[in-house]
Formats: sequence, C-alpha cells, structure tokens
Amino acid sequence: MTSDNQSSDTPTATVTKTGTAESPIFAIAFSGLKGATGPAYTLTDADKTAIAQQVLASMTNAEEVSY
Repeated sequence: MTSDNQSSDTPTATVTKTGTAESPIFAIAFSGLKGATGPAYTLTDADKTAIAQQVLASMTNAEEVSY
C-alpha cells in the first residue's frame, strides 16, 4: 500500500491486481489522505499465520479449514 500524503477533501484509492487467478496480488495506492505518513511495514509469515488463525477462529464450522 502506498499513500501520497496530500491533503484533500476527497480521498481515493487505486487498486491494481496482479498475480494469477489462483493467487491474486492486490496493490492499493491511496491519495488525498491527511496526516503524516507512517513507516512501511511488510507482513511476516508469523503475521500472516496469526491473521489466518484469527479469521478461522471467527468463522462458524471453521475447524475443518486449515491454513
């Protein structure tokens, strides 16, 4: 995700899809946002696993789904 850090009354987001149909990748570029830009962060494998487990835990009958 990127941000141009420009002040505007109309924030926008541009989504670009790459990758394959089986494994899509989405890049999101925001513009017209207010405020300071924070540091960039890349999700680690541990982050991805934790997120997947939290999502699965919130789903009904998710015990048959694995990551």
